[in-house]
Amino acid sequence: MKETVKRIDFEEWHRTHDAPQVNKQAIEDVREGRKHDVQIAFISQRATDFSADLVGQATGYWILKCGDEKEAQNVIETFQLTEASAYVVRHRLPGPGRNGAPFFVVMKAAGQKYEQLLVNMLGPIELWAFSSTPGDTALRSRLFARMHSTRALRCLACVFPGGSAEKEITRRKAEAMRASAGQDEVVVAGVLNELVEEIVEGKGIAAGLFRRLAEFDEVTQEAA
Repeated sequence: MKETVKRIDFEEWHRTHDAPQVNKQAIEDVREGRKHDVQIAFISQRATDFSADLVGQATGYWILKCGDEKEAQNVIETFQLTEASAYVVRHRLPGPGRNGAPFFVVMKAAGQKYEQLLVNMLGPIELWAFSSTPGDTALRSRLFARMHSTRALRCLACVFPGGSAEKEITRRKAEAMRASAGQDEVVVAGVLNELVEEIVEGKGIAAGLFRRLAEFDEVTQEAA
């Protein structure tokens, strides 16, 4: 156990804002974790969620996306980025999509500081598996209830290769709202159920789905 590399990831770190004792313990763990081969990561939506002591102890920062100019400026100041890196943070981090998930990494090693824009090339199945937007998660959950999760993800990847159905959900919701005076949540539920039925039956927006799945299986078998 002593020789094995361990890792602890703290998600939603903003929840510790009103618990300074937790932050104090985290800083102590970061300082002493290296000699025990313990890697520690802290994850949150805003740079200001991390204390100055915690930022100072970190050896690497992964910046995925900034919601607005104010947050971008906080990131730039917190991590003391160069002018070129500041431009990347403001304009080159749109979030995951069809062409991958760009992110900006800042690493400290051997007394040097490295800043680099990278792209995580996730496929559409992985994008659907990790999507956390409300519409996508609701659609995915409904489809999981109708078929095995593996097949559901493959179906979603074929119909929406960009990794999200949010635009289609929004479009259908707007059309449904114009056609009726139903409540918002009722309309959204109807739209989601409609999409699920089209995917399950291979019709509408999912027309040709079963053929594409068969072709995908053939390519996969040949590659194997």
